[in-house]
Amino acid sequence: MSAVVKVVKKVVNWVGDAIEDVLDFAVDEIIEPVFEFVGDTVKALMDDPLTTIAKVVAIATGNAWAIPLIDGASTAANGGDFGDVMKSVAISYVAGKVGGELW
Repeated sequence: MSAVVKVVKKVVNWVGDAIEDVLDFAVDEIIEPVFEFVGDTVKALMDDPLTTIAKVVAIATGNAWAIPLIDGASTAANGGDFGDVMKSVAISYVAGKVGGELW
């Protein structure tokens, strides 16, 4: 009888280890990145709600091309000079293109 108990224990331990590995993967690779993304989005919304809303609307309506312009307008509204506005537009444009190629 003890041999059967040992085999059952080994199977239970193996299944338990496999479930633990799957849960660790799910937390590390899925749940944490989602919470981080949502947290960053909420922080951006709280920091600059008009810009965030404008970007969401631009994406939702298929006008993502306007995001660099929205970033430039936000920089100008926050007191940036012409150079700051142009830098903001350029960085946003390049980031969108690079991000689009990566995904």
